[in-house]
Amino acid sequence: MIQDMTKGSPLKLILLFSIPILIGNVFQQLYHLADIFIVGRLLGETALAAVGSSAPIFFTFLIIAFSFTGGLTAITAQRFGAKDYDGLRSSVTHSIRASFVLGVILTLTLIIILKPLLKLLNVPESIFNDSYNFIMILGLSLILIIFSNLLFGFIRALGDSKSPLYFLVLTTFLNIIFNYAFIKYLKLGVIGSALGTFLAIFISVILCLVYIKRK
Repeated sequence: MIQDMTKGSPLKLILLFSIPILIGNVFQQLYHLADIFIVGRLLGETALAAVGSSAPIFFTFLIIAFSFTGGLTAITAQRFGAKDYDGLRSSVTHSIRASFVLGVILTLTLIIILKPLLKLLNVPESIFNDSYNFIMILGLSLILIIFSNLLFGFIRALGDSKSPLYFLVLTTFLNIIFNYAFIKYLKLGVIGSALGTFLAIFISVILCLVYIKRK
């Protein structure tokens, strides 16, 4: 629901706006913990080590992406607060273009440096291929992750912090379901975990786009 954050009690507005964001941060942590738990339970210690060894690399790319989109959507929020709707549309358009360029750059960078980086981190040969395949599939989902975070930021910029929380909750549960199904029933191993995450994010982005179009 769109809300004008320039009207009403500042303290009340800030509290009501920030609580869903805090809860969303908890679900983001659960999102990653679920991957680790399912892989560890269903595939064992070796697969868990493969996933764990690749985590720092991927999180580094995520921090860059989230910081970038956070800065872009701050501009959108300023335009909305100032009731500069032409500026708001321009901000959204340029943010989408800039995010797409960033996504392409980060993805290509990851593809180029991944193997040398894993070797630099002394990832053991026994888990090297699993680590490489896992993070490579997640790397191909970077553009989706960037756009999902950007879309959530657009919604928050219009004063609605609850809807992004609902999408985060949905993505978390879809991730758990897909990870479990791909690993236990389709026998895809570590790759199944990465594919499950990719599919959960993809569905979340599509639903978020439909929501934005309708609202």
